[in-house]
Amino acid sequence: MGVLTVKLLKVTNLQDSDGFGKSDPYVKFDLEQDNFFLDKRFGKKESTHKGNTLTPEYNEVFEWEDLPSMNNMKLWIKIMDDDIGRDDQIGKACINLERMGLTASPKETSVVVDKKKTGMSLNPVKLCCNCSWAICCKRNAEIHLEISYRE
Repeated sequence: MGVLTVKLLKVTNLQDSDGFGKSDPYVKFDLEQDNFFLDKRFGKKESTHKGNTLTPEYNEVFEWEDLPSMNNMKLWIKIMDDDIGRDDQIGKACINLERMGLTASPKETSVVVDKKKTGMSLNPVKLCCNCSWAICCKRNAEIHLEISYRE
């Protein structure tokens, strides 16, 4: 049986989900074996909540133990905004772990997040990412991780 280790380093290019300037981000992980029939879940993990930032740094380690292999394994990731009441989903991503060729040596990777919102700004006065386009597409957030698997 194997152990998957995921080190959440940081999130970059995060957009404000509330419209007040900053978010209170945290990251949720869900490990699943994506079988043709009967997917198998191996558990969820959650990072600490960072207050009032668009560039959270975590350096937090998460482990899933007693895994049969990396065959058909997918790591689902959600970036959430901690709010009073219901939390907002900022974005999500999925990593196909089988295709990464993981070993006991940590492999650094960055994952682009699919935004919940369209991310388009039609305001030519206030550009979102310092580009020169009148219609500006905001850069997607990226989750920076180190991932390893040992048997």
